[in-house]
Amino acid sequence: MKNFSKRFCMGRLVLLPLALAMILSGCQSVQEKLEDLFGSSGSSSQGTPLGKEYDGQRGTAITLQPLPVPKSYEKAYSYRTDVADKAMSAFIKRREVDSLRDTNPSGWLRTVVEEINRVAKNDFEKARLAHDVVAVLISYDAASYWSGSLPPQDFASVIKSCKAVCEGYAAVYQRLCDSLKLPCKTIHGYARGVGTSLANETKVTESNHAWNRVQLEGDWYLVDCTWDAGHMEGKTARQSYNTDWLFLRPEHFIYSHLPQRQQDQLLATPLSPQDFAKLPDLRPKFFQVAKDFAPLPAKTNQADGALAMEFRERAGFQLDFTLRSLDSGRPASNSLMVRRQPGGLTKAEFSFPSAGLYVVDVFWRKVGGRQGTSCGQFLVESSQAGGVQYPALFPVDGVEVQSPLTMPLSAGTTVQFKVAAPQKKFVAVIYGSTYIQLESDGRGNFSGQVSVPHTARDISIGVANSQRGSYQIVAKYSVK
Repeated sequence: MKNFSKRFCMGRLVLLPLALAMILSGCQSVQEKLEDLFGSSGSSSQGTPLGKEYDGQRGTAITLQPLPVPKSYEKAYSYRTDVADKAMSAFIKRREVDSLRDTNPSGWLRTVVEEINRVAKNDFEKARLAHDVVAVLISYDAASYWSGSLPPQDFASVIKSCKAVCEGYAAVYQRLCDSLKLPCKTIHGYARGVGTSLANETKVTESNHAWNRVQLEGDWYLVDCTWDAGHMEGKTARQSYNTDWLFLRPEHFIYSHLPQRQQDQLLATPLSPQDFAKLPDLRPKFFQVAKDFAPLPAKTNQADGALAMEFRERAGFQLDFTLRSLDSGRPASNSLMVRRQPGGLTKAEFSFPSAGLYVVDVFWRKVGGRQGTSCGQFLVESSQAGGVQYPALFPVDGVEVQSPLTMPLSAGTTVQFKVAAPQKKFVAVIYGSTYIQLESDGRGNFSGQVSVPHTARDISIGVANSQRGSYQIVAKYSVK
C-alpha cells in the first residue's frame, strides 16, 4: 500500500513584531491596517465579535469577528473532481504563454487572468481554475526544502522557476485571486506533513505550513494548493494532482491543519491547540469513503488487548488498515481483520500481540483496486496482549470469509468452514496438493467440515469459477 500521508510542508520565517506606530502610520485607517495584518472579517454586519484572541507569534491581542462560512457545501464540492481542467492546463503550457512566464511574470499574470475571466462562469470556477494553474504549473522544491536553504518565495520568483515550497504556492494563489478580484488571505499554521510525527507532536503552535482562504459568493472556503499538487516519496517530490484540499469542509480540514489564528479555522466553535493535539490525522478521502464511523478514533486510543471499530463504506470504495509497533516499526502480523457484512456494515478488529504503543495506518482504495493510498493515522496504547491471531485475508470482491475467523488451527481437529461467495461457483479448502470442495446451498453460501491434517503447516481457502481452474486465495491459516 502507498503511504502518501506526508504532504508537503515547510518551516516559514518568523515575522518580526509590528509596532503600533506602523499600524497608525500612512493613509489607511486603523481598521484597514488591522485587516491587512490579520485578515478581513469578510462582512461588516457579523454581529458581536468573538472576543480577544492572542496571537503568540506577534505578541498582540486583537478582537476578531467570525468569518461567514457556507451552510451548504453542495455547490463547492461539485468542483472537487480530482481532475485538472484540461483547457487551462493546455493554455498555460502554450509557447507564447510560457515565454511570458519566464520573461515577464506580470504579463503572464494578466494573460492567465484574462483567460480565466473569459472562460469562468462564476467565482467558484475562477477560484478552481486559479487552483489548477498553481497545482499543475508549480513543482515542489524538495531539494531546497531538505537542504534547509530556501530561495525567494515571492510571486515573480516562483513563476519564473516553477518551483516552490508551501509559502510560494500560497503566494501565487493569493496573487491570482487578487487579480481575479476574489477576496483571499494567506494562512500560516501547523500542518501534519513532512517532518512531523503523530507520536511526537510537541510544537503544534509553531508554524510550518501556508495555505489560503478565499471568499466566494459571500462565504469563505479553505484551499491548500501545495497538498493538491503532489506528495513526497522519501525525499523526492511527486506531482499528483487532486482536489482533496479544494473548498474542503473546515470540520475535516482541522484534522491536519491548525491555523495560528483560531478565526482561520472557519469553525463555529474553534479548537484550541490542546484540542487539536488530541485529534487523529484523518485526510479528506477518509471522510469521503467512511460513513457512520463508530467510534471515531482519537489520536491515542486505549485498549486492553483488543479494539473494534464499525463503519459503512461509500459504494465502490473500501478502507484497509495496517498495524505496526511504534517502537520497532515492524508490522504486527495476523493482528487485524476487516469484515464486510451484509447491509454495508464493515467491522475492523485489532488484537495486539503485546502491551505497548501501536500505529494504525488507514488506506482507501476503489473496489477491485489492488493499491491503497493513505488517508489517515491514529495510535493505540494497549495495556496487554490480545491473545488472538487472525488469518491472513486477501480481499476479493463479493467474497466474505465467515468461519473460522481466528487461528492457528489445531492439527487433528475438525473445523467448520463457511464462505459467502455469490459470484463464484467453487470454494475449496486447500493444503499441499489437496483440494476439499465446500458444498454450496445454491445461493452463494459455501460450507463444510474439514479435518485438519497433522502434516499441514498451513491451510488456505480458494475461490474459482471452474473446478479445475486456478483458485484465487482469499484466506490463509497457520496450523499448530
